[in-house]
Amino acid sequence: MKNNFPTEEYSVNAIDLQEADISKEEILEIYWDYVNIIPQLQSQAQHYANLLQLGNKINSVKWRVKDPSHLIEKIIRKRKEELKKEKSNSKYLEININNYKDLVNDLIGLRAIYLFKYDWQEMNDFILQNFEVCADEEIIIYHTENDNLGYMAQLCTRQKISTNQFSWVWGLKN
Repeated sequence: MKNNFPTEEYSVNAIDLQEADISKEEILEIYWDYVNIIPQLQSQAQHYANLLQLGNKINSVKWRVKDPSHLIEKIIRKRKEELKKEKSNSKYLEININNYKDLVNDLIGLRAIYLFKYDWQEMNDFILQNFEVCADEEIIIYHTENDNLGYMAQLCTRQKISTNQFSWVWGLKN
């Protein structure tokens, strides 16, 4: 970990900060707070990975903690995107050192691998029974181009399918 925050190295410059309407001091405050909690997040990620590994059909689990520079770049990018909109009530426009841990929902990332497509329902049920899942967050399934995903699409409210990615917001269709 670096001892300072060289904004040029992390693709953050004065123009980006100005366009994002956030000060370098605010960004540095979030950055250093986040650097200090990384060991705690690593411990939590390992804990959740261990719990996820208990699922019968789950073959392997990988985890990661968001890189501090990627957190800063995300905050700035999201703020810039939202400020360009005519009306926005984005959580990123209110972000600060006191709330960023609640607003950014990918500080820890988990990936569960299962071997057979037909095991998806059991794995999904295990996750929903044992973890709190963000209701409005997209669920992404990586697949091959020729996979038939119709049985999954019947269960979702919004969906999009691309060449090798199927994503949806979970919820039963009416």
